[in-house]
Order: sequence, then structure tokens, then C-alpha cells
Amino acid sequence: MGVLPVMICQIIAGDDGLTLGVTMDWTDIGGHLALDLINTVEMRFDPGRRKDGLVDFVALLDWSQTFHTITANEVSALRHTCDVDPVEAQVELVRTAAARDDFYAMLFERKPAATQRIADLYREAVAGCELRPSGDAWEWVDSDLTLATPRHRVVRQMVGFLQRDDLDHLDQCEDARCGRVYLDHSPRRNRRWCVSSECGDRNRSRAYYQRQKRSGRVSG
Repeated sequence: MGVLPVMICQIIAGDDGLTLGVTMDWTDIGGHLALDLINTVEMRFDPGRRKDGLVDFVALLDWSQTFHTITANEVSALRHTCDVDPVEAQVELVRTAAARDDFYAMLFERKPAATQRIADLYREAVAGCELRPSGDAWEWVDSDLTLATPRHRVVRQMVGFLQRDDLDHLDQCEDARCGRVYLDHSPRRNRRWCVSSECGDRNRSRAYYQRQKRSGRVSG
């Protein structure tokens, strides 16, 4: 699976000069939306090029709708709430980004403090829900739609991810700067790159150049 660019809407300036929408490209490479949330951080290990895709609460809504944790109608309602209370919306953005970073630290750095924070967030995320049947399964249903809803739903997805039986397939791109994560279900479990045409090509080109340099075929 490669990079899936998803256009949500375009940047449009209204008559009053206010921005009405944004364009976002998200990657769908992780194999689970909780991993794709981690991947909203690009170039994680390169301080000079590190970029966080969750630039504001509208971006969080775009991501949530793209990965089907909220509906289009819920996005409209939450954008209105965001306009009414932008301070609280910013607080929720920071909380969601912190949950994302704790989930990464829990999975890949085995930090007990991060694990405890995810557990606390999960208790909060289910406290205001009802457990209802949905076909042959069960699902958590939020009693209210609030600015915290996107965070609550993705935290529940995080904990659901932890109950999978294929966590031994969890891996990280071998690029020294990238940091993207994914479930490796390649036939021989030998996937090295998040996206072969991006990190793979870049590293293969670098290795080729180094071989040519060592052989004296190039200089510099």
C-alpha cells in the first residue's frame, strides 16, 4: 500500500477574508488508523525537517473524517463549535497530539508513563459512552458530540489496536529520519520502507552514490 493523498477541500477566502476550508494530504500506509495518526508526524527524527500535519483543529477534523472516525455532518457541527470556542478547540488539538505521541512512545519506546496516560485517556473516552449492539458486534456510542469527540474516538481505536493478534508485525521505516510506522504483512516480513518510492528510492540512491564514491567513480 502506498501513499493515499486525500483532498478534503480547498483553501477559499470568503468575502470577509476568513478562511473557509483547507486542503490536506494524509498517508494511508500504517494498516490501522491509530498508526496513521502517528504518521501525521513526518520526518520524526530530523529536527530540521520534522513536520506535524495536525496544524490546527480543522486539520484534525479533516484527518478524522478521512479515516472515518467522524461523519461529514459531525465535521460541520464541530467546525461551528470550534468557531464559537477556538480556545477549547486548540486545547483539544494539543491533547490529541499528545495522545498520538504517547501512543508512539508506548509502542516503540516502551515508556510506562506513556502507557499509563493512554490508559487514563481510554477511561475518559468511554466514560461518556454507551455500549450498544451493532449487527453481530458491539460498539461504543458517544452520548454527546463535543470538541473532545475526535480524541475520544481515536483513543478507543488505539486501545482496540492493542488487542490485535498481529502486533508482532509492527515495524518502522528504516530511513534514519522518517519515523513512519506500519504493520508489515509482506509475504516474507521483509518490508523496509514506509513507501518504496519515497524512502526506499532515496536510500537506494544514497547507497548507490556511496558505492560509486568508494570505487572512485565519483568525487566529492
